[in-house]
Amino acid sequence: MKNLLGAIIAVVLLGGSLRILYSRVLGRGSSCLVLAGSTTTEENNRTYIMGTVRNNCDRRYFTVTVTFKVSHQSPFANGASDSMQDMLVTAYGSNLPAGESMQFKTQGFTNMSGYQLESINGF
Repeated sequence: MKNLLGAIIAVVLLGGSLRILYSRVLGRGSSCLVLAGSTTTEENNRTYIMGTVRNNCDRRYFTVTVTFKVSHQSPFANGASDSMQDMLVTAYGSNLPAGESMQFKTQGFTNMSGYQLESINGF
């Protein structure tokens, strides 16, 4: 019984340590990476979301992903309200030093009616 209790305590401590390490190393769930601004641009009949991400922490991020939820009208819709769909579009960046900003641009899409930030992750 004593060995079982020791094993349970060890597992709980290990799990908590891994969670803290994961959040610090990957930067998820923190305010390290913030959206400094975004806008859209049209090129060749496609819409792109462009903007800036700022690193507010004292560590470098080697990869940054910025994901937006985009609402758009299906090209096959006939005007029905249930023809609106959401999709995710992502921009990727690399090598973001501490205290610096980087610009991003998502892949292109069509028929957008609105967008909102879904997540910013750094590794």
